[in-house]
Amino acid sequence: MKFETYARDWFRKQDLIKSTKKTTRQALDLYILPVIGEKEIADVREEDVDAIFLQDRLMKKGPDFTERTFRVLTTVWDQLEGEGYENKSLHLYSPVVFSHEKKMLAGWEVELARDSLFVDVSCSWLRQQGYAEVTNNLYYHFLSAFIHPFIGKKPIGLINQNDVREIFRFFNTVNTNRTWITQIHLVMRMVFQYAVDSGLITESPLNKANDPCLEPIVGLTREQKNKVRYAFGKYGFRKSRLRDLSKELFFILAEEEDFHNGTSEINQTFREVYQQWFANTQEGVLADNTSKSIRHSMEIYPLPCFGEKPIKEVSPSDIQALKQTFSLMGNTTDYYLLTRLQSIFEYALERGIVEHNIVKDFKGKDGPYAEKHVLSDKEIKRFFKLCEESMYGYMFAVALCYGLRIRGAIALDYANLDHELKTIKVVNQMKDGVLLPATKTRLSRKLKLSETSLAFIERAKSYQQQYEKTRQYSNGLGLIFTTEIGKPLSYTNTRRKLDEIQMEMGRADITPHTLRHTYLTISTRCGENLDEIQRTAGHGYTSTVIREYLHQTNEGWHDAAEKRQSYLTALMERYQEADNHGNRSWNFEHASDLSQDDRYMDGLLHTVHISVG
Repeated sequence: MKFETYARDWFRKQDLIKSTKKTTRQALDLYILPVIGEKEIADVREEDVDAIFLQDRLMKKGPDFTERTFRVLTTVWDQLEGEGYENKSLHLYSPVVFSHEKKMLAGWEVELARDSLFVDVSCSWLRQQGYAEVTNNLYYHFLSAFIHPFIGKKPIGLINQNDVREIFRFFNTVNTNRTWITQIHLVMRMVFQYAVDSGLITESPLNKANDPCLEPIVGLTREQKNKVRYAFGKYGFRKSRLRDLSKELFFILAEEEDFHNGTSEINQTFREVYQQWFANTQEGVLADNTSKSIRHSMEIYPLPCFGEKPIKEVSPSDIQALKQTFSLMGNTTDYYLLTRLQSIFEYALERGIVEHNIVKDFKGKDGPYAEKHVLSDKEIKRFFKLCEESMYGYMFAVALCYGLRIRGAIALDYANLDHELKTIKVVNQMKDGVLLPATKTRLSRKLKLSETSLAFIERAKSYQQQYEKTRQYSNGLGLIFTTEIGKPLSYTNTRRKLDEIQMEMGRADITPHTLRHTYLTISTRCGENLDEIQRTAGHGYTSTVIREYLHQTNEGWHDAAEKRQSYLTALMERYQEADNHGNRSWNFEHASDLSQDDRYMDGLLHTVHISVG
C-alpha cells in the first residue's frame, strides 16, 4: 500500500477539532505526502523521513510548523506499528534539532540573538572553528548525540545551570565511559564561551555547574547501564512504546524482596485497587482532562510495572524502582506520581486491604521542601510593566493578581464579569481551544476585582474594540482575552510569550505556576486566612495550599520582623499609657472594599503607568 493511501484513510477516521484538522491537513498536503506519498510503506527509509524535514520551505516556516509536521508523521507511524507493521530503518529524533543541525553545518546563515536556539549557536560555533575533519566529527557527535537532545531546542538565553546539571547527571547514569562526560563538558564550555564573546549571554551556565562528576540520577552497575542503554535504543520515546519502556526499565532496576503488607484475607491486585480508587475518588470529582491526565500517568508507569501484583506484596523496593524509572524516562518531578500512589495505598489501608501505607516515607523531588520560585517586589513591578503591551501580557497580569491557573485565566469571559460589584466568577477552563465548563478541581469561585486587574481587563477590551474595526473579528465565546480574530489565546503561545518575559527579566525559572505561587505567598504576607486562600486558589484542601503554595520571601522576612517589632513597641506603649492615664482607647480604620493583597498589588503598580481606552 502506498503511504499516501494509508495516510488519507487515517485522516478521514480522525475526530479532530477544526483548528487541529486544518493544521494536520496542511502538514500532510504540503510537507509529508509530496516527499513520501508515492512510496510503498515498506520502502520508506530513514533518509526519506530526513528529506521531509530538510525542505527549505518547512525550515523557513520555523520550529512550530516543523513540530506539527513531526507530530502528524509520528501519529500515523504509531498507528502503523499498532497494526503490526514495524520499520526498523526509522528512528525517532527531534526534527527541529536535526534539521537545524544539517542546515547550519551546510552553511545556513541566521542572525544570532538571545532567543536563538542552542542548536543554532552550537552549529555556528562549530562551523566557524575550522577544526580538522576528525575533531569536527567528534565534537559534532557529542553535540548531536548527547547535548542537543536535552537543550538543543531551548533559547540560549534561557539555559540555566539546572539544564546543564541534568545532562551530566543523566549521562553519569547511563554511560560507562568517563571520558565522554569530560568531552561533553568541554564542548559545552566552548559553545557557551562563544555565546558570551558574541554578546548573546552575559555568563556561562557552566560557572555554577562546572563539575562533570555530579551525582548520577540512579546508581547503576555496569551491566545495568548497558541494559538501560539497550532499552532506550529498542523503544525510544514513541508514545505507543512508553509502557513497554517503563516496564523494561523497572525490571532492570527492581530488586526481589520478600515482602507482605498485612494479614488481610482480601487479596486484590494493585490494578484492581487502583480501578476502585479512581472510580470512587477521582472520576466525576475532578475535571475530565485532569482525570485523563491521572489515568495516563498511571497506565504508563505503575500499572505496567506491578499492576498485576497483589497490592499487599508491592514492596518499598518496587516504589523506589518506579521512582528511578520515572527519572530515567526524562521526568523532572515524581512528586505528583508519589502523591497518587500514596492516595491509592491510603484507600487500601482504610478498607483493610493493607496494614501500612508504604509510600508515605518517600519524598518526591518536587515535594513540600522543594524550592518554589516566587517573584520579589521589584520583580513584580517589572513583570507588570512588561505585561502592558500585549493581550497575552494582560492575561498574565490578571493571573498574577489572583493566582489563576493559565487555562482558567484564558477562559475568563464577560458573562461572569460584574462591573457594578467589581467581581468575576471563575467557572471554566480552556483546553486545546475548547471551553470546558469546569475548573481543574470543579470548584468555581467568585473573586473581588482590584483596580489593578480592572485596568488590565479594560485595556484588553480596548484592544478588542480596535480589532473589530480593522479585522475580521468574531468573539463567539465572549472571552476577555482573545487573539486578533477573536479566537481563544493559545496555551502553547502563552509559554512562548512567557519565555520572552523571562529573558527580559533575566529569570529563566519563571513558569506559569510562578504567578500562582507568588500571589498566594503575598496573600499570607497580607494576613489572609487559610480558608480564604484555599477558596481563591480553588483547592479542595487547606493542607494542599500549605504544602505547595506558601513560601517565604526576603520581603516576607522583613515584613514579619517589622510587624513583630511594631507589636512589641505598641504593647509596651499600651501598658505605659494605661499606667499613666488609667484607661485606653481603641481606634479602627475604615476597611476598604479591596482585600489587603489587592491593595498590596495596587501599591506595587503605583509606579507603572497604564493608559486605558
